[in-house]
Amino acid sequence: MLPLLLFVEFFIVLFREREQLKAYRVNFIIIIFNRVIGRILSLGTIVWFIGFFQEYALFKTTYTWYWFIYEYVIWELGSYIYHYFWHKVRLLWCLHSPHHAAETMNLSVNHAHFFLEFPYADFVRTATCMLLGLDLNCFFYSLIGYYLCYTRWVK
Repeated sequence: MLPLLLFVEFFIVLFREREQLKAYRVNFIIIIFNRVIGRILSLGTIVWFIGFFQEYALFKTTYTWYWFIYEYVIWELGSYIYHYFWHKVRLLWCLHSPHHAAETMNLSVNHAHFFLEFPYADFVRTATCMLLGLDLNCFFYSLIGYYLCYTRWVK
């Protein structure tokens, strides 16, 4: 739904408020650049850290329906951890702050991220999931669901 709303907002600005169109052009270029480079690096990060952290897991889960509840909680814990550090560690905040510093608020501001945020986020989520024993099938289902249903494919 978010991509559709973003395009609707873009066309409203295009036909009604032409002076704000410049902010959208810059944000769209940033979105495209960051998505391509960030996602390529993220895939490498995920693959490498699965192999690295899986052997240090505290315990192992199995591929059953009730472990998906655990998987969801662990996935969200990893998301909370990386976002917490984006706001608390000075260097990471310097990279993340443009996302919070827009002069005009629109839907494209949500997608203005530094391209290394994606590999960092995937590193923290993957490490959290692997160290807390998440089964690989559960992990891949959560990863696919996250990128397809949680609008990250647009960001």
